Amino acid sequence: MTIENQQTIDAIIREMNEILSFGKRAENTLITYRTYVYPFLEYCFEELDKSPYEATEKDVRSFIIAIQADRDLGDRTVNLIISSIHNLFQSVLDIPWNKYKVPFRSFDEFIPFIPAKEELETFISSTPDLKRKAIFAIMFAAGLRVSEACSLHCGDIVMSKKAVRVRPSKRRKERYIGLPDNCFDVIMKYYYSLPYESRRRLTTGSWLFPMKSDPERPVYTNFIIDYIPKAERSLGWEHRLSSHSFRRAFATHNYLDGNMTMEEIQSALGHRNISTTRIYVRQGIAALWPHHSNSINGMSL
Repeated sequence: MTIENQQTIDAIIREMNEILSFGKRAENTLITYRTYVYPFLEYCFEELDKSPYEATEKDVRSFIIAIQADRDLGDRTVNLIISSIHNLFQSVLDIPWNKYKVPFRSFDEFIPFIPAKEELETFISSTPDLKRKAIFAIMFAAGLRVSEACSLHCGDIVMSKKAVRVRPSKRRKERYIGLPDNCFDVIMKYYYSLPYESRRRLTTGSWLFPMKSDPERPVYTNFIIDYIPKAERSLGWEHRLSSHSFRRAFATHNYLDGNMTMEEIQSALGHRNISTTRIYVRQGIAALWPHHSNSINGMSL
């Protein structure tokens, strides 16, 4: 890679970041786009011996075939790559894009695992660390993403409303979700487990779940993600849970139990389109229906 080519790549990445930031894209989106655009730009110079400004859809297809084989990527990831390069072509390189020449991959849809309420109760109640326990309780009680739960501030727990405030994140929506009393109880147990001096220094802007080594930063999501399989093993369970299982369980159980309408679940989850919420619930029902009694049960036939 020549210095001139590297400078071109750096300039393209900077312009792409500037455009995406102007559109107020989430930081995770910026990271994802950079992850796949950067190797494509290198591929143009090193493998195709051409400037990215001269790239074609055929070059994109050859790059995808090469990177998929090299990294053993799934079709969902390939679709992320296509979206990233599509954005690059249109927003930075000003190259026409024919979607039929780089079609998105179709992939099999699998039913996600949705834990039963009894399983969630066992999992959360058996979590010994009160910080993790409070995070799990909030994730299930409010349908939060793990990143949203880990990034809560003390002031986001609104006692007067018995609710949690979720700041704008993935879809730039601020929202309030009601919390039941038992979830508040867990949060308060966690709060009073903190050393007195730590509690005394807390303000509404303090992180609710700070890092132990650096209280000025919230815990990483891996604090929760890496713990889940360990907890399952300690319970003698096979590994089926993910951090997103709690969010999906919130949507599915509240719908099946009649606690919330589809629109209310959409609002709580912060989905922009109700079609996304319907997918969550439909997949959840498909996963849970064997565990729910059939309407014919108890009938005298």
